[in-house]
Amino acid sequence: MRVAPKTEKPPLAARRGRRISLAILTVVASVFIVLSTWQLARQVFGYEATYPAVSETCAQALVAFEQELDHGAAPAKLDGVEHQCSAPGDYEAFVAATRLRDAALSQRDDDIANLARFRRAVDMRLGR
Repeated sequence: MRVAPKTEKPPLAARRGRRISLAILTVVASVFIVLSTWQLARQVFGYEATYPAVSETCAQALVAFEQELDHGAAPAKLDGVEHQCSAPGDYEAFVAATRLRDAALSQRDDDIANLARFRRAVDMRLGR
């Protein structure tokens, strides 16, 4: 009884299939890595931040609120801002103003410069 010798290379079709599957896997992994990196960079560094348009009444209320905050007025005026910012696109602007007020309340007088990022968040939503 004679046994056929083992072939060292798999048949041509199997090698081609393996190459195609590895190529597909490499492309999918590369796309996943690139998209994940882009999403993280955009969230961390704020690339192309787009916000919904803020209504005119909300924008005026936010500007007045910022001016009152600069002059040291009581931060209880945020209730008026909440009333003015009731349109669908105004929610993010109101949340940014709330964060600014909370940061202003927690900061000491010599740490006012630390409020800059909260002011930028409000300004970005106002389109300034």
